[in-house]
Amino acid sequence: MKTLIVLSKQFPFGNKEQYITHELGYLAREFDRVIIYPSDHFNAKDQITFQLPSNVEVADLNTTLAAVPKMRVLLSFITAYVTEFMAYPLKGSMARNFRRYRAIYATQYAIGQTLLNFLSRKAIRPADCVFYSYWMSASALSLSILKHRGEIKAYVSRAHSIDLYHEHWGLRGNLEIPPFRCLKQRMADRIYCISRHGADFLATIGIQQQKIAVSYLGVDDFGPNPDTAESVPVIVTCSGADANKRVHLLGEALARINKPVKWIHFGDGVLRDLVLNAVKGSAVDLDYRGNTPNSAIRAFYLHQHVDLFVMLSKVEGLPVSMMEAMSHGIPVLGTHVNGVPEIVSDKVNGRLLPVDFTPEQIDTVLTEILEQHDERTAWRKAARLMFEERFDASKNYTAFARELAQSGFHS
Repeated sequence: MKTLIVLSKQFPFGNKEQYITHELGYLAREFDRVIIYPSDHFNAKDQITFQLPSNVEVADLNTTLAAVPKMRVLLSFITAYVTEFMAYPLKGSMARNFRRYRAIYATQYAIGQTLLNFLSRKAIRPADCVFYSYWMSASALSLSILKHRGEIKAYVSRAHSIDLYHEHWGLRGNLEIPPFRCLKQRMADRIYCISRHGADFLATIGIQQQKIAVSYLGVDDFGPNPDTAESVPVIVTCSGADANKRVHLLGEALARINKPVKWIHFGDGVLRDLVLNAVKGSAVDLDYRGNTPNSAIRAFYLHQHVDLFVMLSKVEGLPVSMMEAMSHGIPVLGTHVNGVPEIVSDKVNGRLLPVDFTPEQIDTVLTEILEQHDERTAWRKAARLMFEERFDASKNYTAFARELAQSGFHS
């Protein structure tokens, strides 16, 4: 029996990892059994919020973590910390956060043991499993410790953005930097980057080429966005409202241009008021819908004409929200960061702004987009083509699932 062990953060609880559902169905077809371990989930009162295939089981194990000998954990940590310190370039950050490194290592050691105990109770041999961490973060550290201990022989991980370009997020010296990056990169047998840029980045920091692969995420095909335009341009944003996504900067630009525009925002966050206040008193009609189920967003794209999707992030990997928009043939305005140019081709299926764009730059680009109807029409066709060629879930996830099922990554 082919068994896949998937380590997520919270999925299938909460709403933070909705995009895993795109992939899960394809994994379930290639494996006899799929077990999801939400390794960062600790609230026993939460309810599963996603519908799962029949052969998918959720191992919600963290209400009682396995007891592990403290001295064994300490000795394992010291070895891992010293090795990491020698390899990691930001030694000052590691030294300042020693206690945090120790605490996280101990927790992930216990989480790994908890997973082993669960498999033992289920009479599942690790040797019969493929271990897959959806993030190159804490869950990958758990698997790295298990491999270092000799409990599993192999594991694979995806690498997205914050779990890959740590320092690029402005986290240098910050407690949010995911620890033990070098250990995870050394222990993983295959790192599936969600962008070519990510793969190239790993190569530049010395990761062995045979460990690195590009495996684009993908979205399902719901059909094209209606071509019939509204009386005013319609712009959509879909993200959190925070300092990285910078949704408020779109509002400020639209307010400066001050032409009639209908703007729909899906998502919420700490900068909600800044977004709302940005367009007050302007000609912009903002419909702030807040957190919205992915199914409702896709239904919206299927029935409501949209002229432009906008994402102005400082840092991204390769956003699924852009894939969704382009699958409907909606052009995208994004920033030239990391993997984004792999989906947005400037003046072909949208526009790219510098990451540190000025107010004048975004005002100029937005004005051009809103005034150039013929160009937007051509971009719609190109956006749909980009989805079909590069981000179709049926192609990407079928190939990825089959590679995992047929690979030699069993433990």
